[in-house]
Amino acid sequence: MIVYIVIAVIVLILGGVAAYYIARFMKGKLELELSRDSASSEELIRGRVTVEAKKNIHGLLKVSLVGREKRAKRDRDGDKSTEWVEVYRYDHVLEETRDFEPGFRQDYAFDLLAPTAAEVRSGSAMLKGIADKAGEGVMGGVLKAAAGAADFMAGRVYWHVESRLDADGVDLFTKEKCQVNLKG
Repeated sequence: MIVYIVIAVIVLILGGVAAYYIARFMKGKLELELSRDSASSEELIRGRVTVEAKKNIHGLLKVSLVGREKRAKRDRDGDKSTEWVEVYRYDHVLEETRDFEPGFRQDYAFDLLAPTAAEVRSGSAMLKGIADKAGEGVMGGVLKAAAGAADFMAGRVYWHVESRLDADGVDLFTKEKCQVNLKG
């Protein structure tokens, strides 16, 4: 009896996932192409988003540069696990909320400015800023050492550009990996 319940739960989950992707496919298509997918701080990441509507879609079109950090953590029992923490997000609106009629197809070019290390929300960047304000005294030295330790312990930041047509019901979404070399 338990085997049938497990099979029924698995079928329901797979059916729900399939229904979501079918609804998204029937709504339209969103394509993201990066013409420049690598940049250092204060340089541009360039690309193009193509929207194709199969049904009437009422929504907001945006493109975002997102940085996520993989962090290791331990629970009370000492077991290791990892979590993804978003450390940076910049949203750029390509089209304000409107109706995209069936058959609508348009390309939107965009440029996203790569952030500096100070703009990326991390403990080390915050400590570096405080240390610079503290000066060259003992407190400044302690804060600089703490910032260095935070840099050493921080995980690598993984970057991607995502585009989303934030619509009623199911959103259209796509993303592409990119590389940002943080400076300053």
